Amino acid sequence: MSDFRVLVTGGVGFIGSHLSEWLLALGHRVLCVDNFVTGRRQNVLPLLDDWRFELIRHDVTSPLNVEVDRIYNLACPASPVHYRHDPVKAVKTSVHGAINLLDLAKRMGTTLSWEPRVTLKAGLVRTIEYFDGILAHSRPQMLPSAD
Repeated sequence: MSDFRVLVTGGVGFIGSHLSEWLLALGHRVLCVDNFVTGRRQNVLPLLDDWRFELIRHDVTSPLNVEVDRIYNLACPASPVHYRHDPVKAVKTSVHGAINLLDLAKRMGTTLSWEPRVTLKAGLVRTIEYFDGILAHSRPQMLPSAD
């Protein structure tokens, strides 16, 4: 069994809390990061007693300096209600958060995942597009180099 330290952003949300629970069940250490705008602390209350679970209040629009082996980015208001309430914040969370976490992944030499569907590593991205739950296509693409 591997012992990874896994960062889960948006970790107190419904999906993030269940992902954290699953990762702990696999034997990993989990660093859960959330700004608590849409997520609820009660979603992770049962996990707080586990020494392998750490909870940090942080907004991913600001850089995060931690050491991790894997990153799951679930940080974004996922409801149309939240998008309509503050669409600029939702976009900033998605864009600035992704940039900050990509920087962290690059520094750590690890992967950044958005759900299980999209994973970035070493400049290669595989996108999978779904429309109404139906797989439309999957295609690998190279990300532009910073060089």
